[in-house]
Amino acid sequence: MGLGLSEHLCYSVLQQEVPMAEGPLVLGLAGSFGSGCSTLAQTLRDYYNFRVFSLTAFLKTEWERRLRERGEPERVATRAELQDLGNELRQSQGHHVLAEKALQAAKAEANDSVVFDSIKNLAEVTHLRANNPEFYLLIVQCSSSERWHRVEAKYAEQQRPLDHFYEDDLRDQLEADLPHGQ
Repeated sequence: MGLGLSEHLCYSVLQQEVPMAEGPLVLGLAGSFGSGCSTLAQTLRDYYNFRVFSLTAFLKTEWERRLRERGEPERVATRAELQDLGNELRQSQGHHVLAEKALQAAKAEANDSVVFDSIKNLAEVTHLRANNPEFYLLIVQCSSSERWHRVEAKYAEQQRPLDHFYEDDLRDQLEADLPHGQ
């Protein structure tokens, strides 16, 4: 079976763009939602044995904990709800809180090369870089139409049409300059 586009991209990045590290590599992935960061992280896991730590996973876990605490039925959070929760946590616990949680999990579980997925702000990058001498940040980009194609099913599950995608995307862009924002 031949390698797909994301496998070739990983090979290209690892062989040509990232200098040879003396120890395990630490990669960070940042990009707009639906850009392919999580797919790239999975490819790094599957083909190059990276351990994957998603900053968004910590938000989802906190979301679920809060629902249980309030006695509400389980449901999937909307992107806007996760954005609100992330902003709240960054404001109350420090702008790098999600990166710190992911870093603690990585240190507890792995001595291998790791990839941190779903990095959303500069404080997270700064924290990961300060704690990892072999940290490299990769930005993943693609068109909004391609991103919509990738996330359309998730939005449909929540009965959220295309205009909600654009609202969420605009919010991410507008919050980029806030220390606690996306």
